[in-house]
Amino acid sequence: MLNKNILIGIITILLIFTYGCNKVSNDSITGGAVAGENDNTDTNLENNKEFDKISPEENGKGTIEENINYNLARYEYLFFAGDSKNIEGKIIYVNKINTDTVILEVDGEKITLPKETIRTMKGINLNFNIIRIINDENVILKIKKSEKVGEKYRYQFNPVNIIDYDGLMIKVELRNDNKAVVDVNGEKATFTIDNSKDINGINIEIYEIGNDAGVDYDFVGMLVKKAKELERNND
Repeated sequence: MLNKNILIGIITILLIFTYGCNKVSNDSITGGAVAGENDNTDTNLENNKEFDKISPEENGKGTIEENINYNLARYEYLFFAGDSKNIEGKIIYVNKINTDTVILEVDGEKITLPKETIRTMKGINLNFNIIRIINDENVILKIKKSEKVGEKYRYQFNPVNIIDYDGLMIKVELRNDNKAVVDVNGEKATFTIDNSKDINGINIEIYEIGNDAGVDYDFVGMLVKKAKELERNND
């Protein structure tokens, strides 16, 4: 009788042991929990969350150009102080950005560009003007080839702008739809559409004035060239 009880006990232990082994094996095959798996998954999720929290600067992508979309128009360029770009075959270097001026070097020649000024550099034949001074490290400049018709430079601009024609400052005051007063370094003359005059060594022709109803003035179309001595006639 004792032997029978011992035999039953041994069989019971064997059955329990066999069931336990099968349970572990089946869990492994069918995707059941494996020791440590959930811990690793949770750790990876936390790592991903922490990575998402890393700032652009820490990822090496903290430049204003990469993180802010300025919707630059054609001919517009975002520069940084100390930055240079090759535009139309000329090396444009931003030396310094001030509150209302930008100091540039164009192929090594230093120029000062004020706000609301269209700067023409003869010989280089590029026009420069400031679109926006963002701060003392970033500026948006418009740089394009000067438009020339024969010896004349063509400008289409808002009269609040000043044209810096190789050091001569051209300002425009509008009187009505077909008449304008032009100031070149303090010397003034009155123009009607399609007539030209010499002022302070340059020849100017106003060929278009935009002046919509209800607006004092919209734009001016102007042709400028260096005056010739034989052509001088300001009477």
